[in-house]
Amino acid sequence: MKSCGVSAVTGAGVKEYLINIETCVKEYYEYLIQLSFRVYAELLKEKREKAEKQKKKLAEENMAKFMEDLKITSEKKEEKKQ
Repeated sequence: MKSCGVSAVTGAGVKEYLINIETCVKEYYEYLIQLSFRVYAELLKEKREKAEKQKKKLAEENMAKFMEDLKITSEKKEEKKQ
């Protein structure tokens, strides 16, 4: 926050005071917008990482099922040969 002198007797400096307040309000809202974007970006990053983990887990589960099916199929073929 910026500072400025204001005379209680003459009112000198009130215009500068109001300009400083306006400037601070603009800076505050710009900060909030930047903060909001950072928070939103972090949420998106977490959501994307979670989705990637779920996709990887599903792929691993499908591969395990596939390998189990191959094992069963090869065992059946061996039984038929005997």
